[in-house]
Amino acid sequence: MRSLAEDKDDRLWVGTRNGLQRFDLRTGQVTTFHLPDENQRIIYTLYVDPQGRLWVGTDGGLSVYDEKTQRFHTYNNKNSWLVTPDGKKTRMTYYSVKSMVQAPNGDLIVGTWSSDLLRLRRGTHTFLRYPAFNAIHSAYSLCYDHRGRLWVGSWGNGVARIDYPDDVHHPGVKTYPFTTGNFDIFLSIVEDPVTHCLWAATREGICTINTNDDQAQWQKITSIDGTSLNYSNSIATDLSGNIWVLTQNNGVIQTTFDRSPFLCYNLDMGQQSFPVNFVSSLYTPDGNTFWLGLNPYGIARFDRQTGTTLFNHDIPGFSNIPAGALSTSFSSIIRRSNGDLWFADNNYGIIVKKAQGNAEVLDVSNTPWLKENFVNTIFESKKHTLWIGQHSGLSMVLPDGRGFPVTLRQGNRDISNCDIRGISEDRKGNIWLATDNEGIICIVKPDGRHARMNVRQYAPQQGNFAVDDATNCLQDHAGRLWAISNSGGLFLYNAADNRFEAKNRDYHFNGDRILAIAQDNKGDLWLTSDRGLIRLCLGKDNEPTDVNYYTNEDGLGDLLFSENSIATYGREIYLGSRHGFIAFDPSAMSKKQKTNYRLIITDIVVNDEPWQQMTDSTLRQRISEESPSFTRRLTLPTSVKKISFDFALLSYGNAEKNIYSYMLEGYDDDWKYCAGGSHSATYQNLPSGTYHLRVRAAGSNGQWQEMGYRITVRVLPPWYASWWAYLIYIVLLCAATFAMVFWYREHLRTQNRLRMGVMLTNITHELLTPLTVIYATIYKLRSMAPQYEDEYGVIDNNIQRTKRLLTQILEVRKSQAGQLRLKVSRGDLAAFVSNVVEEIRPMAEQKHISLETALPEKETTAWFDTDKIDKILYNLLSNAIKYNHNDGHILLWLAVKDSKAVISVEDNGIGMDKQQLNHLYTRFFDGDYRRQNTGGTGIGLALVHELVKLHHGSIRCQSSKGVGTTFTVTIPVNKKTYPPRDRQLGNQQGRRQRDDAQSH
Repeated sequence: MRSLAEDKDDRLWVGTRNGLQRFDLRTGQVTTFHLPDENQRIIYTLYVDPQGRLWVGTDGGLSVYDEKTQRFHTYNNKNSWLVTPDGKKTRMTYYSVKSMVQAPNGDLIVGTWSSDLLRLRRGTHTFLRYPAFNAIHSAYSLCYDHRGRLWVGSWGNGVARIDYPDDVHHPGVKTYPFTTGNFDIFLSIVEDPVTHCLWAATREGICTINTNDDQAQWQKITSIDGTSLNYSNSIATDLSGNIWVLTQNNGVIQTTFDRSPFLCYNLDMGQQSFPVNFVSSLYTPDGNTFWLGLNPYGIARFDRQTGTTLFNHDIPGFSNIPAGALSTSFSSIIRRSNGDLWFADNNYGIIVKKAQGNAEVLDVSNTPWLKENFVNTIFESKKHTLWIGQHSGLSMVLPDGRGFPVTLRQGNRDISNCDIRGISEDRKGNIWLATDNEGIICIVKPDGRHARMNVRQYAPQQGNFAVDDATNCLQDHAGRLWAISNSGGLFLYNAADNRFEAKNRDYHFNGDRILAIAQDNKGDLWLTSDRGLIRLCLGKDNEPTDVNYYTNEDGLGDLLFSENSIATYGREIYLGSRHGFIAFDPSAMSKKQKTNYRLIITDIVVNDEPWQQMTDSTLRQRISEESPSFTRRLTLPTSVKKISFDFALLSYGNAEKNIYSYMLEGYDDDWKYCAGGSHSATYQNLPSGTYHLRVRAAGSNGQWQEMGYRITVRVLPPWYASWWAYLIYIVLLCAATFAMVFWYREHLRTQNRLRMGVMLTNITHELLTPLTVIYATIYKLRSMAPQYEDEYGVIDNNIQRTKRLLTQILEVRKSQAGQLRLKVSRGDLAAFVSNVVEEIRPMAEQKHISLETALPEKETTAWFDTDKIDKILYNLLSNAIKYNHNDGHILLWLAVKDSKAVISVEDNGIGMDKQQLNHLYTRFFDGDYRRQNTGGTGIGLALVHELVKLHHGSIRCQSSKGVGTTFTVTIPVNKKTYPPRDRQLGNQQGRRQRDDAQSH
C-alpha cells in the first residue's frame, strides 16, 4: 500500500503498487480499478477534495475519478496545457505526481518528482508552474499551515516555505538549511491543529518547527524512549496532541511532546543496601525538605534543592534510635504545633523527633496511654489535642502532655477495638475516625476531659455506610464531608439523612478503591487510585463539572500509590509513589480540553464469530447488510443465541484510560460498566422483541459522551411464536370453536330427534292397538249388519291406509336405529309387482288416472324382500297419483337383466325443479302437497331411499317442472348378493322342496 483516502460516501481508497482498490466501509464490498496506462500502475498519492472528487497521482500524471462513468480522466499532453514561469504556454509534458493539496480558491496544488510545483486552475486543463525551489525541481510533500503558507518538502534538498502561494510568479520562498544525507528527504508534513507545530517524517527521523515563530528552525528527533525513528515514512497528528509516526522498521509509534506538569523525585539510595519499594507517608514543612516514611521499612529526609537523601541513622538526631524501631514501615508523619515531628511506627510505637534535640521512641513500655505498639496514624486537632490511631484502638494526648486510651461507645455497644487508618476534624470540631473494621466513627465535639466518649457509628449494620472499611475522611472548603475506602471508593456525607452516599457510580469512577484524598487551593479534589490520579471538579449542586484522569502517559511515572500517602504545602500537592514522590502545582495545570471523540461500534460477534469471519454469509446479510461501524438495525433470527458488540472511543492517546458503559433498552434496567479495560457488551438468549443499544464512554479528560445513534436490535421469535403462527392458532381456534358449536348443535338436534323418535315410536304402537280393535269390530259388524258394506269398505280402506302410514313410521325408526333388516326370499317378482299395482289402482281410478304396467309375460324368479319392495312400490305409486293431474297417466315397467331388476315409475304430473330435487330424499320435505291439496308426511321418499340402499340397490329421479317425474329403482336379484343372514325360506320355496321329494 502506498496511499489512503476516504471519500464522502464512506469508501476507503487504497493505492497500491498494482492499481487502486475501493473498500466500501458500509458493506465491506471491495472493487479493484486499473488505470489504462502501464505508467499509471503504481498509485503514489490520493487526495479527496472538499467537493468529494478523488484525485490520483501516478507516474502517468494527475487523474480524477468520474463517479458517473466510473472511469478515470487523466490530464496529459493530449488535453492539458502548461504555463511556465516566463509565461510560455505549451503542451503538458511528462510529470510524476507525488502529493496534492487544494488551495483556498479551489485550485489544486500538485507536487511532482522532478517537474517542480504545479497549480491546476479550477475547472480547466491548464497547469501553472512555480519557479524552481531547488536544483532537482523536487516537490515531494505539501502542507498548508494555519497562516495560509505552503510548505514544500523535497527529495534530497530539504524543505521550503512559500509565504504567498497564490502568487505563482512571486511566491515568497524561504528555504531552510540542510545537510545532504541528513534530514534532507521530507516524505510527509502535517500540522498539529492543537499546537500549530509542523511535523515532518524523514529518513533520519522526525522533525518539528513552530509555525508561529518566523525565525524558528527545524528541531530534529532521532528516537523516542530509546526507539529509533530511522526511515519514518509518514506522520500524523490527532486532536489530543499525540504524534503518530509510521516507521519502516519499528511499526507505528505514538508519542506526545507536551511538557508534563508532574515532577518525579526518585530517592538516591547511594550505598544503602536495604530495599525501598515506595513512599508510604510524607510531610514537608516548607516544600523543600521532605520527611518520608518508607515501605517495607525506614525513614528518609529528602532535600529538594540539592536532591540528596538521608536514611535512618544518617539523619541528624536519629543515631540513638534502636535499629529495630527503624526496621518497619511508617504510615503517618505530622508536625505538632510545638515543632516536634511524630512518626507512626507500624510495630514499635511512635518515634518523636524534638524540634531541638534527638529523636526518642514511645512504646507501651514507657508510655501508659498507648494501647499497643502498632500505630497507624497520628492527627493533631485545632485545640492541639493529639489523636493516635492504633491497630486496636484510639489514644489521645492533651496539650499539657497527659494522655490516656479512649473508650468508644455507641449506646450499650463498645466499639473501642477498632483498626483506625485515618483521623480528621470538621469545622464544628467533630473528630472523624476512618477504621478498617468498624466503618466510620464520629466523636462529637470531644472536650478532652473524659476517656469514655459517646460516638456515632456509620457502618453497614447501621444502614448509613455501605462498607466496613474506610481509609480517611476530609471536609472540603465548601463544607462537604468526604470519605474514601479500599472497597467502596468515594462517599459523600448527606447531613439531612445522616448517612454516607456512594459516589463512584454517579461520577463514573472505574474501580472501587480510592487510596488518598486532598484538596487544592481552587477547591478541586485530588484522589489516588489503582488506575491513576483523579481530578474532581464539582459545582454547587455536587455534580461534577470536570473529571480528569492522569496516568504514566501524563508523566506520573510507574504508578503505585499507598493509603493516605498524600500531602500539601502552598499550592503544591505531593504523592508518595513507587520509587520516590511526585510533586505538582494544580493551579499551573490547565484542565484537559473537552473534546468530543467519535464513539463507534468496531465489531459485532455473532455466536462467537467476528462479523467479517462469519462462515454463513447469508446469515450475516440477514442480520444486517451494513458493516458494524455503520449498521443502525440488526435482525436476529432464532439461530443467534449469543451476540457481542465491540466499541471504541477514537481518542487514540491514553486509550487505556477510556471507560465504557452500555445499556440495552428493553432488557437492562440501568447502565452497565465495562470492567478491566473491556470495551464490549455481550448478551445471550435474548427474548424475542425489539431493543435499543446505547453506548457511552469517557476519555482521559473524564468527559462522558454518548454514541450519536442507537442500534435497534430486533430478536425474531421462534416459528411457533411468530405472527403467522399466531394467525394459524387463531384460525385453528376459530375452527375448533365453530366445530364445537356445530357439534353441540348437532348433538342437541340428535338428542331431540332421538327423544321425538322414541315418543313417535311409542305413539305409533299405541295407535296400532286401537286400529286393530276397530278393524275387528268392523269385521264383526259386517256379519251383524251386512247392508252397510259400502261404508264398511270406506272404513276398512282408511284403517289400512292408517296402518300403512304407521308402519312406515316404524320402518323409518328402525332405519334410524340401525335395526332394519332384509328378509329376502325367492319368488315371482313380476306377479308380486302386479298384485301391488292392483291394490293401489282404486286410488288412481278415483282421480281418473290411467295406471298401466309393462311386466314380463313369463315368470320372473328373483330374490327380494317382499315387505321392502311393497313399501317402495306403494310410496312411488302413491306419490305419482298424489302429484298428478286428473285424467293423468302413470306407467310402471319392470325388466330383469344381468341379475338385476329395474323398476320404473313414470308420470306426467306437476314435476319438480332443481331445488326440490336437491332435497328429494330429506325427511319431512313436503314438496308441494299444500298447493296440490294432498296429504303428505314428508317421510315416504326418504323411506324409499333407505329401503333401496338396504336392498343393495340404487334409485334415480328425473323430473321437469310441469312435464312429469320418473323414478328408476335398480336392485340385485341374485341370491349370492345377499349374505345368509338376509335370506329367508319362503312358502314357495318350501312347496318346491316338497314336490321334489314326492317325485323321488
